[in-house]
Amino acid sequence: MISVGWLWFAQLEQSLRRDGVPPPGYAVATIVEGIVPALLIELMAALLAKWMVTAPGTADPRREWHHAFWWTLVPNLMLIGTTYLMILEGG
Repeated sequence: MISVGWLWFAQLEQSLRRDGVPPPGYAVATIVEGIVPALLIELMAALLAKWMVTAPGTADPRREWHHAFWWTLVPNLMLIGTTYLMILEGG
């Protein structure tokens, strides 16, 4: 979500610098195109969490969340880095 917001802000700023006016519709399409897929992924994750079961006594939710955080940190940092590079190139 941070990358989507950052990209949207950069798009507004770039349009103001180049044309002196904000993009048509304040680039709401960028927000929608970024948020809708993220919400669908979150919905699928919630459904999968509801459907999946573990063997009795073997699951530790804190440990699972800890592993999930570290496994998603690098891809998220890569997305933020890509957005940052796009902003630098667009400026």
